Amino acid sequence: MNVKVYSTQYCPFCDAAKNLLKSLDIEYEEIDLTDELEERLEISTKYNWRTVPIIIINEN
Repeated sequence: MNVKVYSTQYCPFCDAAKNLLKSLDIEYEEIDLTDELEERLEISTKYNWRTVPIIIINEN
């Protein structure tokens, strides 16, 4: 399983999501969007979602 977590620093919901994945022994790649405004806008548009965390599983 391939899991990506798009997050920002100081995001309690991001921390909760990452803690849940860790507790389930699910490995994930974290992409920190804190200082990446352009990438954040691209991701928001691509997935039609405006808030973090954005969790993507098995993207092709």
